[in-house]
Amino acid sequence: MIIDVHTHAVPERFIEYIGKNPGKLNASVRTEDGEMKYFTGAFSFRLVPAYYDVRARIAAMDERGIDIDLISVVPFLFQYDLPAEEMAAVTRLLNDSLAEMAAGAPERLRGLATVPMQDVGAACAELARAVGELGFRGVEIATNVNGEYYDEPKYLPFFKACEELGVFVLLHPNQPNREALNKYYLSNYIGNPMDTTICAARIVFGGVLKSCPKLKLVFVHGGGMIPYQQGRFAHGHAQRQEGREFIGEDDPVKYFDMLYMDIITHDADALAYLVGKHGAGKVLLGTDFPFDMQEYRPVELVRSLKGISERDKAGILGLNALEQLLAP
Repeated sequence: MIIDVHTHAVPERFIEYIGKNPGKLNASVRTEDGEMKYFTGAFSFRLVPAYYDVRARIAAMDERGIDIDLISVVPFLFQYDLPAEEMAAVTRLLNDSLAEMAAGAPERLRGLATVPMQDVGAACAELARAVGELGFRGVEIATNVNGEYYDEPKYLPFFKACEELGVFVLLHPNQPNREALNKYYLSNYIGNPMDTTICAARIVFGGVLKSCPKLKLVFVHGGGMIPYQQGRFAHGHAQRQEGREFIGEDDPVKYFDMLYMDIITHDADALAYLVGKHGAGKVLLGTDFPFDMQEYRPVELVRSLKGISERDKAGILGLNALEQLLAP
C-alpha cells in the first residue's frame, strides 16, 4: 500500500465558484494560451486536470505508482487574512468539494479538511463537521496565521480538539513574505522549509506537545531544518533559560521526535539521513503533487535508499500513514 500524504487539489466546484465570483478571495481562474491558470495575488500556476478531475488524478497516481492520495487544498486558499465569517463559508464549500472529489474514487482518494484558523472557535466547529459529517481523518493548516505561530495560547483549543477527535494535522507553509527571499523563487526554496522550522520549533518550545501528548503533527518538505539541527536546539535548551519557559527541563528532542515528516528533500542522501536520524516510523511519503516543486519519483526514491530495511521502506511508502494516521 503506497500512500501520498501531501498532495493538493482545487476542486471543480470551487473553480466554478471563483468563475461566478471573479476576484473573490483575491483569486481568479482564467484561460491563457489555451491552458487554465489559477491566480492569487502575485502568484499563478497551471491548473492541470489532476487538480480537479478525478480521472486525470487517478491516471497520474497510476503512473506514479500511488495507491491512495490524501488531497488537501492548495495553500493559497487558506486566506487567513479575510473576515472569519466569510472564510468559514468558503472552507465549508472547500471541504464539501474535497469530499465530493474523494467520493469519485473512494478507494483511491481521501480528503484533508481546511479550517478558518483566523477564528479558533470557527476552526474547531468546521473541523468537527468535517470529521463527523464528511469522515475526514486529517486537517491541513498553514504554518502560521498572519504571522502568528501556534505557541500563542489562543490556538491550544484547536490542537486539543484535533487530539480529542484523533485527527492528524498537516502543516504547510504559505508564501513566506520576507524581503531577502523575493528573488530567484527563494520564497519557496528557502522560505517554505524555514517557515516549517519556525513553526515546529515554536510548537515544541511553546509546550503545545507537552499539553497535547497524543497530537499527531505532519511537517512537509522533509521537516525543514529540524532533523539536521536538533543538536543545536538541545544545546541551546541546556544553556539558555528562554527555551525552558514552557517545557522546563524536558529535552526538546523528545518532542521533536514526536513529529512526522514527509520525504521531500529532493536528495537521496538527505532523505537517508532524515530516516536514520528521525526514525523510519515517523517518515511519510509526501510529494507536493501536482506542483512543479513536487517529488516526481517518490516510490523509486524510497526504494533506492541504502542501509534501510525493506520493512522500514514499506512503512515510509504507506504503512506508517495507514496504521498511525488513518486508522480509526
